[in-house]
Amino acid sequence: MISSQKISIVKTVLLLDLMSESKLSFMYVAITDDKTCDLCMRHDLQIMSDEDAERAFPYLLKGPNDLVWYPNLHKNCRCLLVLLGGM
Repeated sequence: MISSQKISIVKTVLLLDLMSESKLSFMYVAITDDKTCDLCMRHDLQIMSDEDAERAFPYLLKGPNDLVWYPNLHKNCRCLLVLLGGM
């Protein structure tokens, strides 16, 4: 489950990103609950470029329209990389 606090943080970052001209950027969003591993928690809310994401996550899957990517850090990983913006 994604907490309301995390949703607020993501919205704030999205607004800030819309105001800047930057390269393609993503935010790592961990689904935080009692099943979340330490590795996923370490990346939670981290912002990275598309190039950094491709280097950091060798099993990365890109979703439809590149809006959401799946880092697949481990089996049954539920985390997301959410597109923030940029061109």
